Amino acid sequence: MSSTVASLNGWMLETIVEIDQHRPGFAGTYLRSSNERRQVIAAFCAVQKDQEALRKDADFLLAARHQTVLAKAFRRVPTGLRGALARAGAQPHDKRFYSVLARTLTSPPHARVVQAINQLSSIDLTRLRILRMLPPEVCAPAVVEALDDVRTTKDAVALVELIVSSGVDRQALATAITAVSNKAQLGRLWDRWAARCHFPAPPVHSGVGYHAISNGVELREMVRRYQNCSMRYLVEVLNGFSAFGVFPSESGEAGMVVHLRLRAGRWEIEGFYGKHNSRPDRADRERATRFLISAGVAERTTVKNPSGPWDALRRLNARWMYEVDEDD
Repeated sequence: MSSTVASLNGWMLETIVEIDQHRPGFAGTYLRSSNERRQVIAAFCAVQKDQEALRKDADFLLAARHQTVLAKAFRRVPTGLRGALARAGAQPHDKRFYSVLARTLTSPPHARVVQAINQLSSIDLTRLRILRMLPPEVCAPAVVEALDDVRTTKDAVALVELIVSSGVDRQALATAITAVSNKAQLGRLWDRWAARCHFPAPPVHSGVGYHAISNGVELREMVRRYQNCSMRYLVEVLNGFSAFGVFPSESGEAGMVVHLRLRAGRWEIEGFYGKHNSRPDRADRERATRFLISAGVAERTTVKNPSGPWDALRRLNARWMYEVDEDD
């Protein structure tokens, strides 16, 4: 038992004050208890519905061993419960934490959940929920810490299935995910592995004089070759709202990239781009446009942007308006 009094708030503070009114000294003893003792008593109080019985248990809670307290609270104490409580910190958690923890250790969704709980440096309700959501192949402490919250975990689980359904090996992806050590690494991993996916069927298939970009590897190679920003459209492409293709130049030059976009149920030409997003030769653009129209793609719908007298500022500053001098 420690002589240091740690702070306390929430439902457990109200509980020990209530018990202390009937058993003076209970609150002070609890506040000076070790983190593990605090959590063991909090677990008992969290699952106890009868407040009168809880007051009568005050002497028992002060004197009984940890395992004895847990046995009375849960009847059957699952392996790993006491160790998990010892790593749950000094502050009692939401009441649901204790029953969810005991239930998870007793009847886990899969065996790796228990293994991960035993390996986590700290445990709380959010981490428990994350663990219960993760499939076995990616259920690891580092992944739990990198995901951080339930909403992110839902997206991650869904994204794993999307990537696998798009032609990526599940085990290889799982091995990469479990090797991450922080949130930033996991974020880069999604980009890297999503770029290996096969794209939806293109609106125009490859043929003589045209190559449809069909997967992330080809998209990356195209970006490297033409030095453009097409990777920013990866999500649009995977969703089936954008598509890219390459027209080799008849003159032997690098050729050009075409960006197609789905609008109002039909595919349109978003634009043609040379290296560094330069404007391709007019003859090449016209030739490519005729090819795409014959394949069922429409020319881009022209939407006129609103204009006003301040448009002069945009025209004059077009090349430097986003540069900020240090003296500004």
